[in-house]
Amino acid sequence: MSQPDIAGLIGVSTYTVQRWEDGSVSPSGENLKKMSKLIDEIEESLSEWKNNRPTL
Repeated sequence: MSQPDIAGLIGVSTYTVQRWEDGSVSPSGENLKKMSKLIDEIEESLSEWKNNRPTL
């Protein structure tokens, strides 16, 4: 997932995500909650895919 993808899903600019990554600033509590929810949703989707993928 790219910085623009994350930024769009959380509702911040790509520049903000870049600054989080390089340690210039830290995300707010609200943005941490949004990222946590996003990670949970991605993890759930991957788990569902893994459990339901066809075997070859």
